[in-house]
Order: sequence, then C-alpha cells, then structure tokens
Amino acid sequence: RRVLFRSSGDDATNVQAGRDATVVYQGLSVEEAREVALDVFRQNFIELRGIAEDIARGRAEKITEDFLRELERQPPDSLQTAADPDLQRALFHAQSEFACSGEEDLEQALVDLLVDRAAESGRGIRTLALNEAISSAPKLTAGQRRAIAICFLHRYTSWYGTPTLESYYRGRFRTNSMPLALDLPA
Repeated sequence: RRVLFRSSGDDATNVQAGRDATVVYQGLSVEEAREVALDVFRQNFIELRGIAEDIARGRAEKITEDFLRELERQPPDSLQTAADPDLQRALFHAQSEFACSGEEDLEQALVDLLVDRAAESGRGIRTLALNEAISSAPKLTAGQRRAIAICFLHRYTSWYGTPTLESYYRGRFRTNSMPLALDLPA
C-alpha cells in the first residue's frame, strides 16, 4: 500500500525518501532556493525596460548563482537559511545593488558576506553586522573598500612569524597589503 502526502501544516517537516530509501531530502533543494531568490528579485526590483532590464536580470542571476554555488560548499544546513525572510531581504539587497553597479569586486564581496550571513541563525550581533555590511558595501567605491580592508588587516590581525620590520615588509606586507593598495582614494 502506498500513501502520498503532498502538503503539510505549519512548522511541519516534509521528508521524501528515494526508492531504495537511502536518500532523504529535507527542506529546500538548490533549485528551489534559486527559484525563491530570483522570484524575490523579480517581484521587488524596479521595472526596467529594454537593454537595462536584460542587464539587470543577468547580473541578478549571476550573483544568485555565485552565492548558491558557494553556499553548496558549506555545511548542508546552510542552504536551509534560504527560506529565512531576513536572509532573503539581504540577498535581494545584494542582487539589486549588483544589478545596478555590475562591479565584479563588489559582487565577490557581497557573495562572501551572503555566505557568512547564511551561516548565521537567529538575530545575534553577527547577523545584524553582516546585514549592515551587505547594505553598506555598495555605498563604497572599490578603493574605499580596499582602504577599509587594509585598515582592518593592520589593526585587527596579528603578524605572527615576522620578528623584524624587514621580514614583515618582505613577507606579509608585500603579499597581503600591496595588492589592496592599488588605486586607493586620496
């Protein structure tokens, strides 16, 4: 006898097992998370016309795909946060900002922030800080973002293994700071 349940009530968990009962799917799949993310964007983003619409949609799809690709590399429960309204709002903000700017380094920064945000649950200080960073990063130029990264790197990280100023300069400073120092704002 075979019984199929097609829906469930609030706060319920749907479980689907494969034919051999070795595969269990729980929660959102990657495809469902992608569809949710793109639906939120489509329903909330301002309506553009012509080429602008195509460009914005393409950029929104790109950041969504890159985010989900990175999220798949995280622990399996990270994908389930895609159903969280707060994360959807953060993702929409990232999509809409990248859709308008198209800056590749901004996209990478937003994807990294979104992945970190997806790893958080609840409304702790880290969640709030990541949400604010996702909102604030697009307001800065690429040079300003690099300047902040340099300040953070030198103020809040330790330089273990660099006993002299010369070894510090030849090692960590040259490999970590110099690439960030390109085109810094005056």
